[in-house]
Amino acid sequence: MTQSQAVGPFRVRPRLWRGAQTGKWFVDVPASLTSAGKRKRKLFDNQGGAQAAAQRLRDSIDDVAGLLKVRKRNADALFGDAADGWLADEELRVATLKKRAASLTVNAYRLNAARAFFGKTPLAEITEWRLTEYQAARLKAGRKPVSINADMQTIRQVLKWAVKQGMIDAAPEVEAIPTRPVKVIAPTPEENDGRSGVIRTPGCCLPNARTSKFSPQKPKSNQSISLDVIRRFSFACGWIAGRVG
Repeated sequence: MTQSQAVGPFRVRPRLWRGAQTGKWFVDVPASLTSAGKRKRKLFDNQGGAQAAAQRLRDSIDDVAGLLKVRKRNADALFGDAADGWLADEELRVATLKKRAASLTVNAYRLNAARAFFGKTPLAEITEWRLTEYQAARLKAGRKPVSINADMQTIRQVLKWAVKQGMIDAAPEVEAIPTRPVKVIAPTPEENDGRSGVIRTPGCCLPNARTSKFSPQKPKSNQSISLDVIRRFSFACGWIAGRVG
């Protein structure tokens, strides 16, 4: 008589009728693997079909168990682990000429403060709130908003890398710290005259880019003006200096 066979936690056994085999086979599912907590049995037309079904059940359990192990391992992953992995990938990009070595050096430097702040914080616990706390801590330490925003861009790249690796489901978003626009202060006429050796009068003209002719311009006060005006002003002074010389 063909004996029953174990396939992982499942058992494949022949169906008997009055002590004789009927040619059909059962797959027994233990009570520990059923939602009702009771053993279940499924009948198949032949031994091969029952064995194949039992093997599929076992494979599905192995997949779930493996997924749970991966999730547990990812849940234990720290920010430093992700930073190390990202930097290793970036080193490969440098080796393949896809990134400058100087940029990688800057990235590694910007991650130092993040490593110190997050310490052994699991990646799953780095939320928008925690990133905002990091920004506040860096401001309190006297760092400028522009520098902190650059740090956050690097941290963001690490978190996005962690998402691709399946370490976290999504990278949290955080609002950048506002920065003040850079103002350009135009030199006074006296300061400019001292540099160019030209006596600038209130009626000084600036060249027109289209006609190469000069257009009267009103004198500017010592206030913020655009870089385009400064370039035009410098060009005019240089042109006049060449004519006078």
